[in-house]
Amino acid sequence: KQWYQRRVRGGINAEYGPKVREVENNRAILEVDLSGVPVPKGASMDYISVKYHQVDGQSGEMIAGTQTSFIQRVWVGGSTDAFLGDLVKGTNYEAAVRVLVRYGKTIVASPYSHPIAITTTNTESIQERLRSEIAVLTSETDKKSDTLEGSVKTLETERKALEGRIVYPDFSVLSSSSDRFFNSVGIK
Repeated sequence: KQWYQRRVRGGINAEYGPKVREVENNRAILEVDLSGVPVPKGASMDYISVKYHQVDGQSGEMIAGTQTSFIQRVWVGGSTDAFLGDLVKGTNYEAAVRVLVRYGKTIVASPYSHPIAITTTNTESIQERLRSEIAVLTSETDKKSDTLEGSVKTLETERKALEGRIVYPDFSVLSSSSDRFFNSVGIK
C-alpha cells in the first residue's frame, strides 16, 4: 500500500490524466488513458474514482454543494471513458480522476489528478431538437387523425340518411309480367 502511494504520489500526471473528449449541453465524456499508470505485481487496476463540481465563472472557486463523485470500472486495455451526466447547461465544471487498485482484499487509491476544466454549452442538442420535432409531428398527426375521425363519422351519418331515402324497385312485378309475356308468346 505504501509502495503504491509513494509510486503514484502525484496522482495521475497530465500525460495519463483525463482529457475532455466531448461536451454537449448537459453531459460530458472524459477520456482517461491509464495504460502508463504503474500497477504493483499482484495488484489489479479495476476502478477509477471521478469527482466533479461546479466552478464560479469569475472567481474560479468551487460552488458549495455541487460536488459529485462516482466509481467506475476500468475497461480492458487501461483506457476508459467517464460519463458525466445531469450537468447544468452553460456552466463551468472541474473534474479529477484517481485510480483505485485492488491489492488482495485491500483497495488502494492514488491521489486525484489535477482538475481539468469543462464548460457545458448552452445550445440545443441533437436529441433535444429531435424530441421537439417528434412532438410537433405527433401533435399534427393527432389533429389530422381527429379531423379524419370526424369526417368518417359525418360520412357514415350521411350514408345512413341516404339509405333511408332510397326506394328499391319491386322486381317481383317485372318477373310475373315477363312470365306472362313469354308464356303468351310460347317461350318457356
